[in-house]
Amino acid sequence: MQVVYKDKFSVVGIVITGKWDELATKMRAAWKTFFDQSSAILNTIGDYAFDISLAEDNGVYTQLICKEVSNIEEIPPGMVAKEIPPQAYIYHRHEGDVRQIAESFGKMYAWAVSEGYTVLDLKIDYGYTAQGDETVHDLFLAIKEPGDGPLASARYSTLG
Repeated sequence: MQVVYKDKFSVVGIVITGKWDELATKMRAAWKTFFDQSSAILNTIGDYAFDISLAEDNGVYTQLICKEVSNIEEIPPGMVAKEIPPQAYIYHRHEGDVRQIAESFGKMYAWAVSEGYTVLDLKIDYGYTAQGDETVHDLFLAIKEPGDGPLASARYSTLG
């Protein structure tokens, strides 16, 4: 685990909301829809897609399945554009079964507590493919930065 700083970036994708017990079913359907329509997203960066956890409010989760874009020109029907602000994160590379990503995030939360970090709602899981055969995901867990400025000495700028 390490603390990193990511500059802002833009994404285009599909928003999913739901309670925890219905989220898995909604996400499976949304991933299929997303990959069926992702070729309509202009100016994409990289080969992989994101699952970004934007918020949790009274047990309702808001997720965004998306691709990073270099700029936003047109948004395909049924999709949204969002700018993810510059942020400090705990970073961990998950290697292995995608079904164990929640366990990796659990370890990240435990590490955050042990190191005294305040965790925010924003989580990023980068590494999804249309084929579903990926085994490496870059995981980011947003944290509140200590002091007034970005953690300039800890930069993470490429998601390759």
